[in-house]
Amino acid sequence: MFWRILKKDLKRKKSMNIILLLFIIMCTMFAAASMNNISAVTGGIENYFDMADVPDVILSINRDNPNREKILNLPSVKSYKAEETLTVLTSKKFTYKGKKMDNFINPAILISDKELGINYFDKDQEIIKSVPKGSFYATKVFTQKTDIKPGDTVVLHVEDNTYEYKFLGTFKGAVMSTEEGAAAYLIMNHEDFDELAKEETLAAMSYDQLYIKMDKPSELKSVGSEEIPYSTREDMKGLYFFDMLAAYIMLVVSVILMITAFVVLRFTIGFTITEEFREIGVMKALGINNLSIRGLYMVKYMCMAVVGALIGFGLSFPLSDVMMESVSQNLILKSSDNVKIGLISALIVIVVILLFCFFCTGKVKRMSPIDAVRNGQNGERFKKKSILHLGKSKLPTTGFLAWNDVLSAPKRFILIAIVFSLCVLMMTTMSTCAVTLKDPMMLKYMNITTGEAHVMDMESIESMMFDFGNADTKLQEFEDKLRKEGMETECSFTIGYSFKTETKDGDKTLFYMASKGKGLKNIECTEGYAPKKNDEVALTGYAMKYLGVKIGDKIKVKMGDETREFIVTGRFSSFLNAGLVGTLCIGYDYPEDFKIDGLTTSGIQIHFTDNPDKKTITDYIKKIRNILDSDKVYSSSECVETMTGMSSMLNGIKNMMMVLTVVVTVMIVLLMERSFISREKSEIALMKAVGIDDLSIMKQHSIRFVITAVVAAVIASIAVMPVSDAMMNAVCSVVGDVTGVHCSVDAVEVFVICPLILIVAAGIGSILMATNVRRIKASDTSNIE
Repeated sequence: MFWRILKKDLKRKKSMNIILLLFIIMCTMFAAASMNNISAVTGGIENYFDMADVPDVILSINRDNPNREKILNLPSVKSYKAEETLTVLTSKKFTYKGKKMDNFINPAILISDKELGINYFDKDQEIIKSVPKGSFYATKVFTQKTDIKPGDTVVLHVEDNTYEYKFLGTFKGAVMSTEEGAAAYLIMNHEDFDELAKEETLAAMSYDQLYIKMDKPSELKSVGSEEIPYSTREDMKGLYFFDMLAAYIMLVVSVILMITAFVVLRFTIGFTITEEFREIGVMKALGINNLSIRGLYMVKYMCMAVVGALIGFGLSFPLSDVMMESVSQNLILKSSDNVKIGLISALIVIVVILLFCFFCTGKVKRMSPIDAVRNGQNGERFKKKSILHLGKSKLPTTGFLAWNDVLSAPKRFILIAIVFSLCVLMMTTMSTCAVTLKDPMMLKYMNITTGEAHVMDMESIESMMFDFGNADTKLQEFEDKLRKEGMETECSFTIGYSFKTETKDGDKTLFYMASKGKGLKNIECTEGYAPKKNDEVALTGYAMKYLGVKIGDKIKVKMGDETREFIVTGRFSSFLNAGLVGTLCIGYDYPEDFKIDGLTTSGIQIHFTDNPDKKTITDYIKKIRNILDSDKVYSSSECVETMTGMSSMLNGIKNMMMVLTVVVTVMIVLLMERSFISREKSEIALMKAVGIDDLSIMKQHSIRFVITAVVAAVIASIAVMPVSDAMMNAVCSVVGDVTGVHCSVDAVEVFVICPLILIVAAGIGSILMATNVRRIKASDTSNIE
């Protein structure tokens, strides 16, 4: 009997059951995809490094260095691989379609496929074993801002010789940065490589990249008389802090989607069960006990839950891939237990649905057979007064009825408004984060305190990078060159070198930044003050923890043959080197001769002293590009976007959120409106009986959702800045040492476009479903008690 009742129930309410099934599928999809994303992100870099077989230590060393053999013969060395490399100093040595390439800032590193140090992955995430002769793979930095595609030919110019190679596609290297300002890496055939190695200009800058698996990396400190710079596996994870920033944001979005789906599902199940007072009353009148009635609904929702969960489980994999694709362009984020996590998520959804059903059917005990007649209502509404009064209202009939419906059932519409608000927040927070990560104010977190234009062209800054003591003279020459072209400027140059710092646990490597030139300002310190003297230094919070010091302590830094002492004067925030960085006073002079183990630079900053407007600054930048014959001259906004590579990625996530918001909103509206029509069938019939036409009723139902959407948009607009700031600071504190970030906002997009997307989607969805009121006739008033 129960199976016959269940079968008839499923047939009788096809549209409601189909919509409910769709929500179960959506809930399972979001739950499984979100759980997979959480698993992928939290273990993301570690899993990627395991897949790539990243060793314990990576170091660069010349092939004729006497310490090479000493290192490889250390007792703790278990195995090693040696990559042969050549360096091409500038992108202009390459030509594509007859034009010099000017699309990447740092040198290009050529790698021989004779022995690859780690596993490199092509675009299909397959391991690259070898490269055909006359061909090469490259990181995406090499192809950025170009239309190079697989099969195209690129020409390398070395002195008077030219070499043609076919591009096979991009690859991912776990220990290679793919930010726009990073070096470009090319993997090529070993025979082609050996031919290039015969060129003197390239051979002069050749070295081996050693990938060593060893138990005690600290043993490297005792090799030879000179210090051997190296990076550990943990150090290399700092390359991905901007990628992980996007991944953590995606994680937050996934959680919001999951919560949204469960909230709507809870409302839906509760609503559909309370709608069936008539059926429940009839079953009680027939003598069926409470437990059997509850069991009937438990079986019904269990069947729907199992079917929906299985379908949602299958669809969660492509959804997870789409969601993570936008944040995994530079690394491989993949959960190793996708199927297991998906099945567990589907099982959780089934259990949650049954729990919802169990608690919602608890009302069965309080119901009597008379409810079959009353349809679950007693007709009494005198407990509370309505805010609106028909006699006093100046609203038209349709508007009054819509507002009255919303105010008469506030819990129902507030819940819908909260869900709508979450949908809008998913879009607006992505928008604010994307705008923030290309806002000039972010330059201060990259140790840049001045300038409206920024030069990253290697040929222009190379001499200052390797001769910082002569930077003032070079900057003056650059200013004179710009003055001849009608631009009054103040130029400065910022660079950081890697030095050993003495600590209780031995020497530790840290980048120390310094600036020279005109128009410079001190960095902003969150505690203490910026260094003003040659023996003062400011550190990030991470750097203080790394070195085991605090403000007021003294540190000793080994700079070449000298050991210099500094007092820590302040704490500041920085994205550079994953937050492990210090900054010295303006105009600081490094020792004249020291071995450069590592460096980072923010390029030349140009401040225009004639206070030009934005259009004039744009014209100046174009003119400087022509003077330098380089596109690597950026505005402040372009500089931030180039150094982080995050804004375009977040815009991609935002666009995906817009599509998801429309889909989720329309589905919610379709489900709710179908439920309301079914519940309000008698009222609609009565309205038709007194002469109200279909169009007016449809307008009333649509306006209810538009009102709810407007309220949701207002709530989201109020919450967007606090939520964005909290999310941005939380994520920045995880992946770097940056706090106190206040998000920027695109007012039109956040307060106009995104709310309109919600309102229009809600309006269209409600109109489409409200057409069902045409099926209700005035004669249906016979169902009223």
